[in-house]
Amino acid sequence: MMRQPTGLFMLAVGVLIGLVAVTVFSSQFIASPERHYADLSLVQGDSVILYRRYCQVCHGERGDGRGPAGVAMRPSPTNFLTMPNTTSAEYIYQAMTRGKGSMPAFGNLLNEANRRSIALYIRDVFIPKPRRE
Repeated sequence: MMRQPTGLFMLAVGVLIGLVAVTVFSSQFIASPERHYADLSLVQGDSVILYRRYCQVCHGERGDGRGPAGVAMRPSPTNFLTMPNTTSAEYIYQAMTRGKGSMPAFGNLLNEANRRSIALYIRDVFIPKPRRE
């Protein structure tokens, strides 16, 4: 018979996940200190850089929700590969802005242009395209 996790256990798991995320993000910032500012005024072609910097740690390099910090999160990060092909970039943008599930809101961390750029990148690269018959 399995016991329900206690509040203290859940708090410890949350702290551990937070420490992993901070460690991963901190190591990226130490390796490239010029990249630690959220408002980078990046041009559209830099969506890949933004995704790698802010999303990949949880959602994974392939967008499968199996990033290093994501594997321990509950609920698990979204697996973009299994999202319906009708998912819009606007839906992704709103989820990033407000937060969803275990993902915090990025509305204060990234400017609108960067959030929209990431949303388009996720939709175009990871979400399966409708089949043409």
